[in-house]
Amino acid sequence: MRFYTHIAFSVLIYLIITKTGSFAMASPYWFLAVMLLFTALPDIDTIDSKISREIKILSRVITFLTKHRGMMHSLFPPFILFFVINTFSAEFAFAAAIGYLSHLAADMLTKQGIMFLYPFSKARIHWFIRTGGLVEKVFFIAVLCGITWLLF
Repeated sequence: MRFYTHIAFSVLIYLIITKTGSFAMASPYWFLAVMLLFTALPDIDTIDSKISREIKILSRVITFLTKHRGMMHSLFPPFILFFVINTFSAEFAFAAAIGYLSHLAADMLTKQGIMFLYPFSKARIHWFIRTGGLVEKVFFIAVLCGITWLLF
């Protein structure tokens, strides 16, 4: 999925969380900001992503150590990040995990998919959406419709 699709999908998930009242937030705008930052984070494993252009040094190290949709697109980074951030703030740990996992969920819908349990398993979870293709654009519009419906 493309950056804007990931961001929109995370906003939709944020609105679902806030509208259902499933998690009480002390600072909802900071929660959203943390969520969106961690939504972009998995793509730090590719040089041409938006987050890689902002954090060049870290991106270079990560792209040297792993391939795109490898370790950074598995279950383990959000799990580790959750426990590290939770030592400071449970709310932000939850926001980071939800943002990261929303990115993984969206990438599971693509043809390339992700290796959810990498490095323990190289089995890919994937569906049929081609990144940047017509179906992704339809998905993006559907997500925007969902956001609009929840806002109004």
